[in-house]
Amino acid sequence: SQLADFPAAVAELSTVFTAKAAPSAKLAAIKGATVPTAAWKRVFIKALQDSSYEVVQASLEKLCKTYPEESERFLQETKEVYGMSNSVSIKWHELAALYTAGKKVSQDRLVDYASAKWEFRTRGNAFSALKNLGYCDEQLIAHIFDALLSTNSRLVAPAAQLAEFLAQQTAYKNMMAAYYKSRTWAAWEKTQLKSSLAFL
Repeated sequence: SQLADFPAAVAELSTVFTAKAAPSAKLAAIKGATVPTAAWKRVFIKALQDSSYEVVQASLEKLCKTYPEESERFLQETKEVYGMSNSVSIKWHELAALYTAGKKVSQDRLVDYASAKWEFRTRGNAFSALKNLGYCDEQLIAHIFDALLSTNSRLVAPAAQLAEFLAQQTAYKNMMAAYYKSRTWAAWEKTQLKSSLAFL
């Protein structure tokens, strides 16, 4: 972390990626580097093939944000990496939505990841990514309401955070209110939904 800002230290820091170092050391090197040099760029690109999903994800995000004009190249190299609970794939689609022409395809994929067909960690990751993008559609609202009615607090929390964020925009707030009014809810469902969405 201390050496990461010094271009002259790239050779030393890059040894972290050739040795059997713990992912934490590699992540510190990736996240700490703020000087976009050609030498560091080569290190980041090599890290896209790392055995740690966390390192791959951090490297991909660093590269796309530092060199947005080359994002498609970096995304192409990692398109078959999914990660635990689809964490890498979700970050992949978030970055693709930001930096490539395939924005709509990636947005739709993230909305799918937010659906009930996936386990709660994948859904939570998707809700967080969609919050970062500020994206919403009617299908996503249905997934948010479904998640808010879960008994799993680790699913409810990211869904509620996304809903609260989206409700700051009148159009999305109205979409959620309309969805609520268009359906019949049990008493306990109304109570649980209103505990997260006070405007209902």
